[in-house]
Amino acid sequence: MCVCGCYIIVVINTINFYLCLQFCLILFLLSSNSFGCSEGKWSAQADIISDAQCLGRCSPGKWSSTSGLSSDNDCEPCSEGKWSSSQGLTTDNACQLCPKGRYSITTGLAASNQCLVCPKGYSQAQAGKEFCMPVSIKYI
Repeated sequence: MCVCGCYIIVVINTINFYLCLQFCLILFLLSSNSFGCSEGKWSAQADIISDAQCLGRCSPGKWSSTSGLSSDNDCEPCSEGKWSSSQGLTTDNACQLCPKGRYSITTGLAASNQCLVCPKGYSQAQAGKEFCMPVSIKYI
């Protein structure tokens, strides 16, 4: 029996010979890219054998909890009401909240100043929101 469980059948004069491929596991791992990049990283290189070879990081405004990505386009954008200037984030929760008084309906923001200031007559008392609320008018 083969150590790694791989074999090939060679037929010679109707007799089946089972040839063991001791290196089959190594070949399988190299060909399947099973050592893909960890979360928040990516590489276009197909034969990754170490996470150190993953030179790409999800760019600012993006994140990924999935391993084995092959480009920055595979990373997810930070949600509405969030932003990030950091690279290689692994969760949307790692993205920063738009500050109070600002909002965002756009995903993938890379800086806090990309969060929009609430227009006149509106405000937002909470961070990380996708909208502003009308300011109530108090009469005396």
